[in-house]
Amino acid sequence: MEPLPPFDELKWLAKHDPEALNQLQEQVTQKTIATAPQYHQHRLMCIQHNLMLRLNRCHNSRDRSYLAMTILTEKLNYLSAVIEQAGTNNLPACVMKLKSI
Repeated sequence: MEPLPPFDELKWLAKHDPEALNQLQEQVTQKTIATAPQYHQHRLMCIQHNLMLRLNRCHNSRDRSYLAMTILTEKLNYLSAVIEQAGTNNLPACVMKLKSI
């Protein structure tokens, strides 16, 4: 993944040329999805599409930031729960003796 432009440049784009910033975001998103494993790409495209639909309903940048942070927090909480549950399902192995016939 190539690095993003400096924050000050992104801030300037947001203020003076929002369309260029949107194009940059789309390009970076598409490159990131393209570099993901094939079996994750469809899911990532669906997540991106859903995110953009929800962000487009926001009225200002503060609402967009809040929505993005809410979604990110939900995903991190879900990931944390999955990781915690993964450790609870580990059953110790038991060796069974087979009877000869």
